[in-house]
Amino acid sequence: MSELNVREERFCMAIANTGDKYKAFDIANYEAKTQNAKAAAVSRLLKRPEIREKVTNLTKEIMLAKGVTEERITANLADIAFEKKNTKADRNRALELLARTLGMLTDNINTTDLTRQKELDERQKAEAAELARLRLGEKYGLKAS
Repeated sequence: MSELNVREERFCMAIANTGDKYKAFDIANYEAKTQNAKAAAVSRLLKRPEIREKVTNLTKEIMLAKGVTEERITANLADIAFEKKNTKADRNRALELLARTLGMLTDNINTTDLTRQKELDERQKAEAAELARLRLGEKYGLKAS
């Protein structure tokens, strides 16, 4: 992997800090004549593995410095999901995000034989759901059924 120049470093830092790749492009003093040219240039930058790796590492550092950890996210989602004062929509969304965090939901299955994949994953999903239910039950004093 090649080293990043100053402008590329600035671009990575700006993405990690703002979360906005187009704003980061401007902050790093890149120029483009049109919005399409800007989008293409941003896309080219983000296709480079060293840029993606740097953004990922900087984002992780920033999150850790702010005290954002997987445990805190999971705990906060559980609080939202099981707090009766929250709306049903908020609780359902928190449950969905919690399930994704715990690996209980997947967005993409890379297999040609979905029936076989379902058979293979069924046991693993059941075990993950049981473990999550037990952990959350212990935290919130819920009975395990």
